[in-house]
Amino acid sequence: MKKTRDNPCDKIDCGKPKNTKGVSLVKKHIFEDIILQNALNFTEEVVEIFGDLLNKGMNITELVARIKELTDKLGREAIEAIIEELDRIIKEDKRRKDKWVVERKDKKRLTTVLGDIEYERTYYKSKEDGRYTYLVDDALEIGRHDRIEKGVKIKLVENAIEESYERSSKKACPEELSKQTVLNAIREIGEVEVKREIKEKKEVR
Repeated sequence: MKKTRDNPCDKIDCGKPKNTKGVSLVKKHIFEDIILQNALNFTEEVVEIFGDLLNKGMNITELVARIKELTDKLGREAIEAIIEELDRIIKEDKRRKDKWVVERKDKKRLTTVLGDIEYERTYYKSKEDGRYTYLVDDALEIGRHDRIEKGVKIKLVENAIEESYERSSKKACPEELSKQTVLNAIREIGEVEVKREIKEKKEVR
């Protein structure tokens, strides 16, 4: 029997599980409609690209670039919808209500390998110790001050060992990042400068 993943509320310490029998966690008429509409938009745009191919001509490189742009966009929209749905689930969870008080909703922008995503999430105050946090960010291991997703940071480190910070940024994600932003991200992940120096010394030899 396939093991199911734990409820995100368990991970973020919403409290001991309570009986939720008969309670639907997902408002399908809202969440699924968003996903379906994004998929329909994607289909229409693919048909449009095919029309451009027939009417104007396009080589394989151009075709791949156009399709990749669409799939990245679809991925960003799906991630935004999923995060906001998870935020809603956490907010409505009875265990959350026992331990956390809703303060407000805030927007967050995060650079990912698919490009920038933006979503709204709920800010909470703990009834036990008075601390504040965004529970959905905690569940997804997104830091309070994170502006760049960890996957992008790892790619920046890997690319910067071989190339300049500017080229490293262009390969890591579609968004344009400043050299300082790239450097800060690299420092958080690994000692790339040391590795770069070792590589340069080997090349001199």
